[in-house]
Amino acid sequence: MTITEQIITIFAAVLGTMITRFTPFILFYKSNPSKLIQKLGQYLPAAIMGMLVIYAVKDELLNLNYHTIYVIIASLIVIITYLLKRNSLLSIFSGTVIYILLVNFI
Repeated sequence: MTITEQIITIFAAVLGTMITRFTPFILFYKSNPSKLIQKLGQYLPAAIMGMLVIYAVKDELLNLNYHTIYVIIASLIVIITYLLKRNSLLSIFSGTVIYILLVNFI
């Protein structure tokens, strides 16, 4: 690949990313969003997080072994930390740290 082709490829990737990121803001830029957009903004984040959790642990729960216990412990740490502190970043960070420690040292 020549340098010109590399520059064109990078430009195309940047342009595609910018279009997909900015389009919703351009289309829905109003001071008063519709009721549908308000409902989606209210329920979609929790639904997406739930779907990601199920996707992440589905294989672990089907293959019960010692690694499954690590996933369950880390997930419980995330839930407990969030319920106590109401801080998403802290709960995700603490669950990740616990999981990495369990996998590497036990």
